[in-house]
Amino acid sequence: MPVWRQLVEALRRRIAAGELAAGTRLPSTRMLARDLELSRNTVATAFEQLLADGWLDGRRGAGTFVAHRPPPAAPPPMPSPDTRSVLSARGEAIAASVATWRPTPGAPRPFRPGVPAADLFPWPTWRSVCNRVLRSSRSDLFGYGEPGGFPPLR
Repeated sequence: MPVWRQLVEALRRRIAAGELAAGTRLPSTRMLARDLELSRNTVATAFEQLLADGWLDGRRGAGTFVAHRPPPAAPPPMPSPDTRSVLSARGEAIAASVATWRPTPGAPRPFRPGVPAADLFPWPTWRSVCNRVLRSSRSDLFGYGEPGGFPPLR
């Protein structure tokens, strides 16, 4: 189980057991990462999951706190690495709506974050440009390039 998931489970257990009472301010992600000797990204990912699941509340400029009303039911078990990740109830609703929505030809489209208008993408042009670049067989395609960016765009 990834370290961020282990942290999520440990914090959930402490909240559920009452060791971390509602309203308790948690340390910043930087401080907790330092204290646990973890990457800040690992701690931030765990906090984001707990925020999404309703176990924590975040207040801009004030910090992260244990939610006054944690989720009513026990959290679903964390999935094994070969299964789909667990989403909050809102995340499940969004995922379901995106998965079932299909455009009607000629009808106006609703704004859908993360769902590109693939039917409007210039595929022939994209294919042509990709093929031209790949035919050049330049080894610099696999490097990092100039530290200052592409010279003609500087």
